[in-house]
Amino acid sequence: MRKTLFPAALAAAMTIAGGAFASSEAIETGTVLGKNADAIREALVDKGFEVRKIDTEDDELEAYAVRGEHRYEIYVSTETGAVTKVKADD
Repeated sequence: MRKTLFPAALAAAMTIAGGAFASSEAIETGTVLGKNADAIREALVDKGFEVRKIDTEDDELEAYAVRGEHRYEIYVSTETGAVTKVKADD
């Protein structure tokens, strides 16, 4: 019985961990979110983020967002709508 139960439990744990890892990689440089604050907010919410604030700095929009226990600063080009930098607080 144990020989059957352990592999099944291990497979389930790996699936759960793999899903969490994949979602943490959803935002990276080059990901297109949108060219304005509303589009960026909608895209981030769709990806599971809670958007706290979006500011304009130079020619970029800077989104402050939270997912789980992690906070992110996500910089997006207003010209291309693509992410230029992601800073995560550990």
